[in-house]
Amino acid sequence: MSALTDLAVGTSAADRVAAATDLITTAFHSLAVSKWLVADPHERWAAQHAQFQILVEHAAEHGTIYLDRDRTATAVWLDYTRPVPEPFDYDRRLLEACGEHVARFAALDVAFAEHHPSTPHQHLAFMAVHPRQQQRGRGSALLADHHQRLDAAGVPAYLEAANLRAARLYGRWGYRILDRIDLPGGPSMWPMWRDPGARV
Repeated sequence: MSALTDLAVGTSAADRVAAATDLITTAFHSLAVSKWLVADPHERWAAQHAQFQILVEHAAEHGTIYLDRDRTATAVWLDYTRPVPEPFDYDRRLLEACGEHVARFAALDVAFAEHHPSTPHQHLAFMAVHPRQQQRGRGSALLADHHQRLDAAGVPAYLEAANLRAARLYGRWGYRILDRIDLPGGPSMWPMWRDPGARV
């Protein structure tokens, strides 16, 4: 356990989900992919927060949610070393969450599914640091903690980097680009893979 506490122990699932969802929505709000999903910033916040909550709730059941002690950084992992079902009643809940913007959220889901590896792994679904706390090593501490666990178990990791800047940062942790996801009329994203024990 690192100095940055894994709040999967000692807090309720609802509390972890709420804190992680708020952080992810805040940190992702200005990303190009977020603007592609929903152009209007107020509508974007509401739609993404609702969708992220569905996915983070799912991770609370089928993975691990990390938060630092100050709740300024979160890492949300899904464990694909075993079968992971789709979130319950996902299509209806996504439509309810995103309304008129649902087509682009669905297109993003399809693009992610088409590139998702079938090899057993753990998926870093979200890595988010509050904008005022970035560049302070908070996200790196959460990654280091979980990578140690993955390396000890011999389990690879997968993620989708939102842009090349993020891909370069993950490259420092041993992730390598597998492909490129070109969203229709939107930005590109970068699927990445990390073998156990990978170092740069």
